[in-house]
Amino acid sequence: MSNKTEAAVLFKLNSNLKLVKLNLPEPSKNQVLVKIYFSSICRSQLMEIYSGRKNKKWIPHMLGHEGVGKIIKLGTGVKNVKIGDIVVLTWISLSKRKSNSKFKFNDKYINSGNVTTFSNYSIVSKFNVIKKPKHISNKLAVLLGCCISTGSGMVFNETNPKISSKIVLIGLGGVGLGILLALKEKNINSVFIVEKDKKKIKIAKNLGYKNFTSGINHKDKKNILKFFKSKADICYESAGSVNTIEFGISIVKSSGHIHFASHPESFKKIKIFPHEIISGKKITGSWGGSCNPKLDFKIYAKFIVKNKKLLNKVFEKEYPLKNINTAIKKFKDNKIFRPIIKMQH
Repeated sequence: MSNKTEAAVLFKLNSNLKLVKLNLPEPSKNQVLVKIYFSSICRSQLMEIYSGRKNKKWIPHMLGHEGVGKIIKLGTGVKNVKIGDIVVLTWISLSKRKSNSKFKFNDKYINSGNVTTFSNYSIVSKFNVIKKPKHISNKLAVLLGCCISTGSGMVFNETNPKISSKIVLIGLGGVGLGILLALKEKNINSVFIVEKDKKKIKIAKNLGYKNFTSGINHKDKKNILKFFKSKADICYESAGSVNTIEFGISIVKSSGHIHFASHPESFKKIKIFPHEIISGKKITGSWGGSCNPKLDFKIYAKFIVKNKKLLNKVFEKEYPLKNINTAIKKFKDNKIFRPIIKMQH
């Protein structure tokens, strides 16, 4: 293999990523070198690129936090994987210990966190790689790195709804899809979905869900109340705006639960009326669906495989790394569900 990697690097906010060749350092303690096969692009990366996060001080920076690849080299202290293992790369870490790398490019150092995936090779913390579960393709296993694990974990690990629960799901992006797959796995059918994108609605219909509204105005709220004949027991919010979170709070009953993993821009704040809390309403956020990758990836992989025909169609479009800026733009403009980057080797 080459001692270099091609990487898409963020050098300036609100700009295209720049493709550069970087020298690959040897993996240090608790690090592994991974030959990356596939990466996905998450809304978090859009926020990092387009000033939605307080990340300016870390630029230039390598990006990407969900992928699949093969272990090529091991640093000292690595025993959870071995050379040749196919692994899922994930931001959902097995440890809070940091194992960051820096890559030198001309006269600058490029920062890299515990895991990055927008490159054909990457130095990654051992705590951010998990052996890929059997029977799932490399391409679909990418979804375990972030969206499916977060969404499904919100259902399985953090709320555990009953089969009779009345559910509102706001937003059918990657995390929303993870939530819906988990609800389907638990045979929960009383679900009302708030989504305006017709392609995303079609995905939900193919999973057997048929109740939708397209917005969060008074009429939409009336439609939901009419469907349930009451307010909802649980609202999962994954659309990522202040307005949708506030709507979610308003649509659940006094003893209900609004649970969200979305994160609006860092300078945005939500308004909560005190009575929403003192009446007994539960308002919580999720960090990666409380996912334990060692245990949960095997569970989630099974129902990804159950729905592989649909998911392969949803994630049919692939982009080479050289076209990553095209993929990012289409994703930002909602012209594609979630881009898959296929590395060239």
